[in-house]
Amino acid sequence: MKKNTFKYLKYLIYTDFYRITEELNVKNFINALTNVPGFQYCFWMRVCKYLKYRKILKLFLYPLAKGILRHYTYKYGIAIPFTASVGEGFYIGHFGGIIVNPKVSIGKNCDISHDVTLVHKVRGENRGRPDYWG
Repeated sequence: MKKNTFKYLKYLIYTDFYRITEELNVKNFINALTNVPGFQYCFWMRVCKYLKYRKILKLFLYPLAKGILRHYTYKYGIAIPFTASVGEGFYIGHFGGIIVNPKVSIGKNCDISHDVTLVHKVRGENRGRPDYWG
């Protein structure tokens, strides 16, 4: 599937939503979008990334979406830049104290919880890796 298309955006939001509930209907979607902090943040993070690369939408809707994302950043204590590479099925279980560097790549079906910091090394032999145990 081609990235940065509306179809891909819907797919990412669908997979994030599926991690919360297996009953995929409009009622549950609206409930999650209004009452589940982790999904709210993921939704607006995905929307911001999509709108950033659309010419006309970037002028009108992108500032609004970025403002909403910034509001949720301060409200929930989640700082995951929309420019970060986040795979499908992303799940934020508990909010608060989540900080991710924009250069970090998060894979598919990843769960993240409170008080997590993901950064990359800036010096040394394993420069660029979040961590290395080998």
